[in-house]
Amino acid sequence: MRAEDLAIDLSQRLQARQIFFDIDDIPGETYEVFGPAGAVANISYFDANSEPTFVKGASLPWSLNFEITETSAVGSLLAQGDSDSIGCRILVDDEVKAEKISNQFNAFTSCLLKAA
Repeated sequence: MRAEDLAIDLSQRLQARQIFFDIDDIPGETYEVFGPAGAVANISYFDANSEPTFVKGASLPWSLNFEITETSAVGSLLAQGDSDSIGCRILVDDEVKAEKISNQFNAFTSCLLKAA
């Protein structure tokens, strides 16, 4: 292989690697619901495609991770548990953006993130 061809090949590989690393920089969003050990909850949220999703009887703690897209830039998470305490949290790139804890009979909580 000629030196010129080698330089072009190396340049193309570096560009491909840069694209690969840029994909890793896409921000991630995490939904979390937490409560006492052994508690379960019914959870509603909007997924990565902004589709409403329902999870019945999820064991706590519960979490869901997904990439942020234009359609998932708003986060909404609702949960009602079978205990007297429940909390929710929305994180963007491991930074807490919304959190709420409720202490009441069959506790209910909600977290809203207006813009990721």
